[in-house]
Amino acid sequence: MTDLSNIDGNCTYARSLAIGRSEYISMAGTFVTILAFISTSVITHRFINVTLRKAKKLNTPFYLLFLHDRILVLVFSAHWMLVFLLPLTGLMTNLICEIRVTAVLTAAYAMEYYFNYAVIYSSISISLLRVAAVLNPVGSRKSQGRLSVILVVFVYSLPWLTMWFLWRNSLASLIVTGVGCGMDLVCFFITVAGWRKLASSRGASSLRRSERSLLYMTFSVCVSLSVNFALQVLFYKSIFAETLFFIRGFIYDILLFVPTWTFYFTHPVFKNGTKFEQSSAGVITVLPSRS
Repeated sequence: MTDLSNIDGNCTYARSLAIGRSEYISMAGTFVTILAFISTSVITHRFINVTLRKAKKLNTPFYLLFLHDRILVLVFSAHWMLVFLLPLTGLMTNLICEIRVTAVLTAAYAMEYYFNYAVIYSSISISLLRVAAVLNPVGSRKSQGRLSVILVVFVYSLPWLTMWFLWRNSLASLIVTGVGCGMDLVCFFITVAGWRKLASSRGASSLRRSERSLLYMTFSVCVSLSVNFALQVLFYKSIFAETLFFIRGFIYDILLFVPTWTFYFTHPVFKNGTKFEQSSAGVITVLPSRS
């Protein structure tokens, strides 16, 4: 568990991180994080607007769970920047060090670890729900709705069981990331195995593009978790520990940025000149507009 009792030692260590090469690495990483956060916030706002305008057509369980996942990752990213990244650059080091070790500061750090695990579980839930849609494409809307509720409960409940190991480089964090990565890989291969059959059964090319977009999105989530797990292993084994200390936090930028933009640029629901149609599989599909 993270020891926050020695505030002077923590402040000295925090200030030392903001000197020399470490400062440039941290500031560059923070700049990338801010850009990813702002751009992804814009796209997420677009998701919400489309959902509100086409509520009756876009209230599918998969889309709503994916939108929930994107909002959760944005909240985690904002909290991560305020609590960790900005102090490491020296921009907020003095402010953080002036805060007494109270319940407020402890809660701020505890919530960071809570979000860390919740984001991993949320990413896995996306893949699990996608597998359900592929394996049971006909009449699966009700079952997906029930499954999505269960998955959301797990997303917010399981972190309470794992966040007590507050030092995120602990073996507990490594195990959670490894198990999550393994589950996501299995889900992805199951999705690939059933994707061709599902896509070939859809007549319109726009429906096939819709299924292809969802496959790309789940693949991007799989890649993000795989890279995260690889960095967790390297850091736990103290391989390139000094460099990984700074870059491993920024790996969540991939999980924030890549799936959101992959879905936005590949799915026909966000293309101009299309009208919305809801498929029996409970995923978003579109048809070309005739107007």
